[in-house]
Amino acid sequence: MLIGKFVLYTPTDDEKTRMTNLSNCNTTDVVPALVTNEFGGELLNLRVFYDGSVVGVWNTSVQHGKEPGQWFYHDEYEKLVEEVSDLTKEVKAKVKSGTEKLKEELGIENKKVDANITSNGDITDTTIKNPDK
Repeated sequence: MLIGKFVLYTPTDDEKTRMTNLSNCNTTDVVPALVTNEFGGELLNLRVFYDGSVVGVWNTSVQHGKEPGQWFYHDEYEKLVEEVSDLTKEVKAKVKSGTEKLKEELGIENKKVDANITSNGDITDTTIKNPDK
């Protein structure tokens, strides 16, 4: 039974905008929610808590999941954070490896290279400097 326990809730963009504009609340991608009723364990009524002047917002018949407008357990959130952290480390390692390989191919191993990489992988605003400058 989940009634009386806290779960995590992912507000929709509309909910975040409404809480920010109408209630002067600080909104985040994940907020705590108190279970007030449950229907079969996957469908819950929640009292959602935002950081601000609103005491709690009632959300009814909320589905379990990780999409906006859904609830999930704390341990699911911790696992998701860990997965994102692992992916971030993997991306950073690939970027570093690719940068070193590119510097070697260009014959500029002893130079400092600054570049911006866009979300789709394009490299922009590249500058090459001597390391002592």
